[in-house]
Amino acid sequence: MKNQGLRYVRLLPSALLIFASTAHYASHATSPDNAVFKNACESDAYKFSRAVQNKILVTCSKIDKLKIIDSKQQVETSYSTGKQPGAADVTDDGVLAFVPNLGEASVSVIDLLNAKNLATTKVCKNLRGGVMAADNVTYIVDCESSKQYINTATFKLVNQPAAPIETKVGKHGKVGEPNEVIVMGMIHGEHLESKLYGLKTIEKLLRRIAPDVTLVEIPPNRFELADQQFKKTGKITEERVEVFPEYIDVMFPLRKALGYQIVPTAGWSEAMNTYRSAAMKRISNDPARAKEWADYQAAIKRSAVAVKQGGADDDPAWLHTDAYDAALEIELSAYNHFDPELGRGGWDTINKAHYGNIARWLDTHKNQGKRVLITYGAAHKGWFLRQLRQRSDIKLIDLQEFLRD
Repeated sequence: MKNQGLRYVRLLPSALLIFASTAHYASHATSPDNAVFKNACESDAYKFSRAVQNKILVTCSKIDKLKIIDSKQQVETSYSTGKQPGAADVTDDGVLAFVPNLGEASVSVIDLLNAKNLATTKVCKNLRGGVMAADNVTYIVDCESSKQYINTATFKLVNQPAAPIETKVGKHGKVGEPNEVIVMGMIHGEHLESKLYGLKTIEKLLRRIAPDVTLVEIPPNRFELADQQFKKTGKITEERVEVFPEYIDVMFPLRKALGYQIVPTAGWSEAMNTYRSAAMKRISNDPARAKEWADYQAAIKRSAVAVKQGGADDDPAWLHTDAYDAALEIELSAYNHFDPELGRGGWDTINKAHYGNIARWLDTHKNQGKRVLITYGAAHKGWFLRQLRQRSDIKLIDLQEFLRD
């Protein structure tokens, strides 16, 4: 998860909030002057909210709009908000904007990637504004003398997120020693049918590895609901987490007995997935790009042949080899050709988001003598290993050591 660092806030003469990310905008583009904002909002009733990824968010309280101003100081997009919108904030990936509507005690949630309004959440009557939590799991609503929290996946009010309970002592090492890191590639739904890599095999591996911490392919803003569901009913119905049988049927049930912590680290979001799917469909149906698409399909076939030549595609002994990663790379490198067009969902882009969360955890927990198990789809494994092999502060252990009987 992201570090719980504080954003600095300074007051302009007009008492508008400027967040730390404004510096990012200023380093890439000329900051607009007041005339740009007045023109965008058709009056001087505006709030310069936040800059992110070369764009500035401005709310217009007289016309109830959120305006996105690009690096050329032009209005790129306009969104309707509730009454009298206050200063907006946005997730660090620039995808979701949260706008406090001071005139009607609600918060508008807007998908900037797919350019659509997603939700309006009713909040406290004495609404003063709000700010994105540093970990992006919640939007914190300022109710003057108290706070409310909106989850950034469900857009519903939730309790204040609890601080994670961490394992204090590693079972395999001592404080001051490098953490051991193991990467375990998963095949998700195929675990349910596989005779070689079924759920029983995952359980056997977990018991052998006996991790202190598991870094998993669950988005941080979806973890708490899934965790609450499991603790209350023994089942998980959270819509993203329930697609991973390795988690809902094995890792959550074994957590207490084996004493490991589950840390959500996925960079996935619904908005990202929607944008990526639409972009791939558009590319595949574009006659002018028929050759590009044919080359990609040919790479998928070559990759499948290379995987099959090495062994069964559900054999964990084959999956956890560099040769398997190289076979998959035939398809993935071709897919990565489309990365610039897939928003936050391109292959390199999403892996950077996933690994960024993993790396932040490793950076803030150095030399604790813990055994850390990373579990993601097998396709991500090669990308992660290339990054992990560059670290000198961990001891990387091959999963093959735990497959031997």
